[in-house]
Amino acid sequence: MSFIKKNWISIKNSNADFSLAGKLKLTPVLIQLLANRGQFAYEEILFFLNIKPDLKKLHDPLLLPNMAAAVSMLNKALAENNKILIHGDYDTDGVISTAILYNFLKRAGADVIYYIPDRFEDGYDINVNFIKKAAKEKRPCLVICVDCGTNATDVKKLLESSSTGIDVIVCDHHEPSMDSESLKNSDSANEKSNKMPDFKPDGKEDPQAIKKINGQGTEYIIINPKLPGSRYPFKYLSGAGVTFKFIVSALRALDVKLKNRFEKDYLNSLLDLVAISVISDVMPLDDENRIIVKAGLKKLEDTRNAGLKRLVGSVFADRDREGFSSYDIGFIISPRFNASGRVKNAYKSLELLIEDKDVPSDIDNIISELEKFNEERQEIQKKILDEILAAGDLEEEIRSNKIFIRSSPGWSEGVLGIVASELVKKFNVPVLLFRQYGGKFKGSARSIENFNLYSCLELFRDYFEKFGGHSQACGLTINEEKFEGFCSEITSLLSSQPDVPDMEKKYYYDMEIDFDEVNKLLIDEIKRLEPFGTGNPKPVFMTSDCGIANKPRLTRNGKHIFFLLKNRKRVFSSVLFNFSSICSGKSVEFSKGQKINILHTPVLNTFSHQDSKVSGGFQEEKSGIQLVIHDFC
Repeated sequence: MSFIKKNWISIKNSNADFSLAGKLKLTPVLIQLLANRGQFAYEEILFFLNIKPDLKKLHDPLLLPNMAAAVSMLNKALAENNKILIHGDYDTDGVISTAILYNFLKRAGADVIYYIPDRFEDGYDINVNFIKKAAKEKRPCLVICVDCGTNATDVKKLLESSSTGIDVIVCDHHEPSMDSESLKNSDSANEKSNKMPDFKPDGKEDPQAIKKINGQGTEYIIINPKLPGSRYPFKYLSGAGVTFKFIVSALRALDVKLKNRFEKDYLNSLLDLVAISVISDVMPLDDENRIIVKAGLKKLEDTRNAGLKRLVGSVFADRDREGFSSYDIGFIISPRFNASGRVKNAYKSLELLIEDKDVPSDIDNIISELEKFNEERQEIQKKILDEILAAGDLEEEIRSNKIFIRSSPGWSEGVLGIVASELVKKFNVPVLLFRQYGGKFKGSARSIENFNLYSCLELFRDYFEKFGGHSQACGLTINEEKFEGFCSEITSLLSSQPDVPDMEKKYYYDMEIDFDEVNKLLIDEIKRLEPFGTGNPKPVFMTSDCGIANKPRLTRNGKHIFFLLKNRKRVFSSVLFNFSSICSGKSVEFSKGQKINILHTPVLNTFSHQDSKVSGGFQEEKSGIQLVIHDFC
């Protein structure tokens, strides 16, 4: 008899070629795990398991739409010593994009400054007021937008209709809006860029060919793998990933004198920061993102960026680590970069990464401020979440509406995205949270798996003053008089769909195994699949008929439960995190001798909440292995 209703789905791929196990010296279990992740052939598996920091394995940046024209425009600005202004964004991806491009241009001798919009005053993306103010006060000849700019239709119109003297290059990865003016000529622009001189097939650059490109016919050049007509093989670069590609092309095109300012492995040295951006923006960890992240995690162990080096040394000072993981980035490093832009502005995070900020005392002061910002962010986040959950039983409303929408004038918009993500985990429906002020509702939206929230919200674009994002995360601004109408219409649409969105939480597992197959070799092979994240989840196994071998123990806060599980005469320490959340508030009791089926991931034991010897003659394995349980029945 099940404790709670389950929806366990096997992702076991029947096309696994187990004959490769002997050739590659891998176990059949690992061959199956690889097949479940789309890796079947000999060369594919070698590539997946043995990635080294080799930029030659990355796709040619000139395949990106308009890349050659953008490099030509940058070369002109460098040659004429024109002022360049980098317009970034306030999240981790935007900050890193700004930092790596600023550091590169500064070293190349450019007259360059940077600007990060204020989340609360300016909002997301480049805008007309910024361009007008920049033209009057900063007087740049070239503005480079990073992690933004694809859908800045009003800015493009301004540049076309006025004599600001400003050209714009956009290095972005956000979804192009289908009604964006910037896309109307994207196919022809892409066709033009494809006809431009390419790098030589042997990988050597041809700077003179690139310098001859005339990019002056366009004032607003967009580099984005998602543009219609793009022939770039991979669509899911981060914003910093696109910016990195621009730097690769720009460095190749520099004359010899300027190029000598850069070490031979300069591009490799940027991969730690680009990897942080990929993980922070929850990009899929396949194709070249896997190359970037795996190489970047290795680079992080000995990063050249002084600020990042001090931050890593500070937050991991008490840990005896063996390298870094995607978890370290996503849950420890990235929140500290993000916190600055969430509670104030993002300049402190950016200053930490600027290369000329190499005085240890200055760096330590910045890190101290980032820690304070992060603590403040956590407090604000908890307060809003508690306020929402204290409003009463929300289950009936959520089941009926299939979407959760809330607003308040007292909420800080800087943390609404994080709170929305927490609510998505709890209720398994799309969540939209808004701050109401100044006659507007400004909000963040987060989605559930297999539901493209961006496409859904596109249907209501007429309601929005501003809108942008990805399939799983969006930002939007709605005028006060339109807010109720929007809420009513989107709720009506989703509540009328029988199966969209699918609100039943899914639990995916790789394969069924017995405890006989759980050993250190399995854990070592699981480790070879790292880095884990979107598109490459940690392996999850199903084991049935597990007996509880002792009296389960709760942690002091009552959130987690520890017990010993026995299967096939083997006993493992097991932990069920967030026990009450998994049980969805239903009363569940465990007792010694009880039989359960589990979804779990074996890890090396880092917790010790019970004695190895237990009554009944059972004894915990001495292997140091612990089972992290994801679900049970």
